[in-house]
Amino acid sequence: MNNIRMKIPEISIIIRTTGTQYKLYFLENLLRALSKQTIKDFELIIVCESNKNIIEKLTSKYFNKFRVIETGYWNRSRTTNIGIKLASGKYLVLLDDDYVMDKEWLETMLKCIKNSPAYIACIGSKCESIFKEALRYRFSIAKIFEALSITSLWKKKAKVLSNDLIITIDFGGMHAICRREAVVKVGGCDTELNEPLVSDDMSLALKLWRKGYKNAICISPIATVYHLEKYVTKQLNKPPSYYESMAYSDAYICAKYFDITSLYTFSQVIYRILWGFIYSLRCRNLKILILVLRGVLLGLIHGFRSYKKYIE
Repeated sequence: MNNIRMKIPEISIIIRTTGTQYKLYFLENLLRALSKQTIKDFELIIVCESNKNIIEKLTSKYFNKFRVIETGYWNRSRTTNIGIKLASGKYLVLLDDDYVMDKEWLETMLKCIKNSPAYIACIGSKCESIFKEALRYRFSIAKIFEALSITSLWKKKAKVLSNDLIITIDFGGMHAICRREAVVKVGGCDTELNEPLVSDDMSLALKLWRKGYKNAICISPIATVYHLEKYVTKQLNKPPSYYESMAYSDAYICAKYFDITSLYTFSQVIYRILWGFIYSLRCRNLKILILVLRGVLLGLIHGFRSYKKYIE
């Protein structure tokens, strides 16, 4: 009888992607960047909506061992949870498909979480867009109002842990390393929402914070990921229902965790309404603003219902 046990990797990398033709270009860039990491021993899990065979062929150009799971549907929260359930590593690396990073990114992030106290559940990394439109957005009216939103709460609760690490409530998006035990303990991401949605990463951060964990962001330049999509313009000219769903999920998550977000929930609502107003102007469609208002209202109602159940 063979008693030799397979070595369990310390890190499980989970990539979520729709698998569409448009996304395959970004995915290959991410896979190439991961193949060049100074740390080679990790488990790679890709959860996609479709095109499993194509993704397997693409991934095999860079890795010998990996798993591709096709769901047949797309939902950021549920897709992430599938990857979490399949992962065996002590640490989970959560990634969207449109990032790239320097070769020392994974090693830097692993050192950060290993050297952090056990109550630090997730550590995110800085994210920079490769497009100049992000700079224009940074100084726009929307960005000014965003300063009044939930982002202000993250900054208010921020605390320097070390030269490279700042404790926050949020961990800054799906470019993070997390303790698998903590993420599993809180049940992963919220699954009440349907696409299109935002705030899936924020919901996980808030769940962890509510359970007594803390999250952090590594500000080391080495731990920076680079966004390959035009985040602002890719949201232009979507169906009006798209903007309503985005507004709904944002308001819902903030209201659901009102014990943490408090009055910042309402300033976030102001930001999201302004966001709807700007896209309504850009798309020349007043219906967008009307549906954003409805989405915000319904999100608040359903979120506060969930919060009421929690406090009862």
